[in-house]
Amino acid sequence: MKKSISMVLLFVLLINTLSSSLMIPQVLAETTKVSAIESIVFETEEEKLSLDEASGKGAVVVNWTTMSMDSTESITETMKIPDRISITNQSGELIDEQTQAIIGEYKIEANQLSLLFDAGIVDTYRGSISIEAIVEEDTVRNHVYGDKGVESTENTQENQLEDNETVETEETTEIAESSDMKITSFTTEAEVTDHFYIETTVKKDGEVLIDGTEIIVAPPFSHTVLELTYDFELENGHSYGDGSFYTIEVPSMFTIPQVPESDSSELKRADGTVFGEFYTNGNDIVIVFNDTITQESNIQGNITLEAAFDGAYDGPAEGEPIVFPFGENDTVEFPISFKPDENGLDKQGIGNRGYNTETITWTVDVNKNLQQMSKCRPNRSNVYR
Repeated sequence: MKKSISMVLLFVLLINTLSSSLMIPQVLAETTKVSAIESIVFETEEEKLSLDEASGKGAVVVNWTTMSMDSTESITETMKIPDRISITNQSGELIDEQTQAIIGEYKIEANQLSLLFDAGIVDTYRGSISIEAIVEEDTVRNHVYGDKGVESTENTQENQLEDNETVETEETTEIAESSDMKITSFTTEAEVTDHFYIETTVKKDGEVLIDGTEIIVAPPFSHTVLELTYDFELENGHSYGDGSFYTIEVPSMFTIPQVPESDSSELKRADGTVFGEFYTNGNDIVIVFNDTITQESNIQGNITLEAAFDGAYDGPAEGEPIVFPFGENDTVEFPISFKPDENGLDKQGIGNRGYNTETITWTVDVNKNLQQMSKCRPNRSNVYR
């Protein structure tokens, strides 16, 4: 009888042990939700690392989005930052990088990051948070090496140093190979020819014009003003450094406000980070990046200006279409028509004599106001004596 009871107890203990070891964490049983955090990395002046690989002084950069978020209630998402990464308690606003709209706030307390989104978000917003951080060297070594210390206490101090150097070399190589975001070199003062994306928005009288819309310009031409907005992004993975530049060419039939190089305007990201400046040279807008582009990701900005048509235009009524950059290599075009302020018909007569004219030669100038005409022919002849 005792043997039977013992066997039953042993079976129950075995079942409990297996159940405990196979138990699925409760969070996995909950409904899966799309995270608002797109990426989180540790950035230094030279490289970008995962949080597990973080070392030295840098910043924890969190990229977030409200894509797939549709709720009538406020939403909070939390994430634990490893304790070995030292960051201060702080809070701030969640700002959309495009519209500058404030859609929530973030808080950091005891290395726990909380993103608190406002209620009623239906559109897609994106932004980033940059948090100053530091990882002490001793903390890095303990995290990386763990229990990989020297096994034998009988080794000499020289052998211990050799063993430690070998381990450091192996671990450094492993980190370098596993980090595909690390950039080793940047070219300074180079013209940006790739990894640059730009979209041009054209407005006339407050309305956005779609690609191919005809623009009719009535006199005085200089009173026809377009609002041009250039939204641009220097994509991640580029090799450009401090002083690199990109030139936007505004069509020559416009006059634009001039910004001298000596008084260049700052270019800022949504979080306030200054990544460069711009100035004008005639109808060229020159964007000059600073060293921030070698340290930060998500380099995005915009330039908005008013462009007035040249009041002295004297070219054909059907001018060349105006072309603006769109995307990495594409464009948008707008056909254009000028309407001069003229009478439709004008004529001049020249006599064969100063006095007592016998014949008059008439010159008739038709369609001076450049209306659309087709199949035109003279249908009447007058003789003047």
